[in-house]
Amino acid sequence: MVVAPGTGLNDYAILAERLRRMMKISQINWGQQILSVTVSIGLATWSMARVSLPDELITSADKALYAAKEAGRNRVAAFMDEKIVLASSLDLPNSPKESSLKD
Repeated sequence: MVVAPGTGLNDYAILAERLRRMMKISQINWGQQILSVTVSIGLATWSMARVSLPDELITSADKALYAAKEAGRNRVAAFMDEKIVLASSLDLPNSPKESSLKD
């Protein structure tokens, strides 16, 4: 879990996309093997999830995480107004669309 106080959805999505891309290009040496790792991330902000309790915010982020995994893993999804939106569909500055990334 990452808590980023004062971060709006766009900045949070950009941060999550950067983290996702960094994990994707990272390699882990494990004995004689080189492992690749990907990450799926679920985002929720107080204003976009329209919740009032911390547990509700975590539940919203968890729903977005499962949607990211169901969309093919290695994705970022956000909980917005009672629906899930993939970050690749948001117009984020300095963040390439999912389709432009090589899998």
